[in-house]
Amino acid sequence: MGLVVGLTLRSLATETLNGSEIVTLDVDYSKTGLESQYPTIWCSGMKVFLDDLRDAPEGFIVCRTAEEAFDLIATGEVTFISLDHDLGTELTGYNVANFIETMVHNGRIKMPSWHIHSANPIGVKRIRQALISAERFIV
Repeated sequence: MGLVVGLTLRSLATETLNGSEIVTLDVDYSKTGLESQYPTIWCSGMKVFLDDLRDAPEGFIVCRTAEEAFDLIATGEVTFISLDHDLGTELTGYNVANFIETMVHNGRIKMPSWHIHSANPIGVKRIRQALISAERFIV
């Protein structure tokens, strides 16, 4: 990617979660002619974008199905995941969130940082509840 003129940094946040440094930049794209609906996020480890239709932001591995996400999560290398709810199949992003909760509860993986990008408000609520529940098991 080339130089983009006109970006304005609105905020910068850093945190360490499960041994990974996460840096989130809130960037104002309004003067660039570009659009971004996702925060710019850097973190060590694997970043997963679960969505059956949308393209993944740069630096993310896209999973089109819940089964693909299950496989990557089970490696224990996922440090950040962005979830859609409706995946065009019987399994949803909620099933993935429940899988994360179970794996964290059983000590099989560390809790990844997460974001929900679904347009389904009920799905967003269900995914959020499962992931917040999973965070109870962070040691």
